[in-house]
Amino acid sequence: SEFRHDLHPSEIFIEYVLADPHSYVLAVTQDTVHRYTLAAKSQLERDASQYRSEIRQQKTDMPLAERLFDELLGKIPEVKRKQDLIVVPDGKLHLLPFAALAQSGKYLLTSHLVTVAPSGTVFVMLRHRADQPIRDDLPYVGVAAWISKVSIRARPLFSQSRLHDEVEACEMREQLLSVVVGARQRPQAWYGILSRAV
Repeated sequence: SEFRHDLHPSEIFIEYVLADPHSYVLAVTQDTVHRYTLAAKSQLERDASQYRSEIRQQKTDMPLAERLFDELLGKIPEVKRKQDLIVVPDGKLHLLPFAALAQSGKYLLTSHLVTVAPSGTVFVMLRHRADQPIRDDLPYVGVAAWISKVSIRARPLFSQSRLHDEVEACEMREQLLSVVVGARQRPQAWYGILSRAV
């Protein structure tokens, strides 16, 4: 209940767990908590990798964008009622630009604000940190120099706008995941070290 209290009325928190033969997604709003069953990890990651490859080649694949929407968000009815999506990806979904998914021929970014967070714990930390005053005398951690093209704030974390910028942001995020904590270990706090845009 405390976590739900931190969400705004327009927000839905979506966390994925990829596995075989079934994957799962946890959807949390101020009023509800639901778990939904998704397709196998192998299928979701295959489609996500293919779509990312299409975008990198500046191609449009609306059928694949719509299929991924159905696979990842289509079973979550709360998405229709909430405009702000806070997504915690898993596996190769970290490289997927969620705002580039589509429904009925329209990209998600035209109707929703998509924010990516590394975990629910970090999201809560940053949500509460947003209420604290910013101190200009504190130095930034060196990681900030590697992400000069991405504006990071307490909220939104990685606001997603254009398709190709989406892929670039995902790649930078993945590089930081690997460099900062190692390829096999996920970060728990590094998203919280920046207090203003770089």
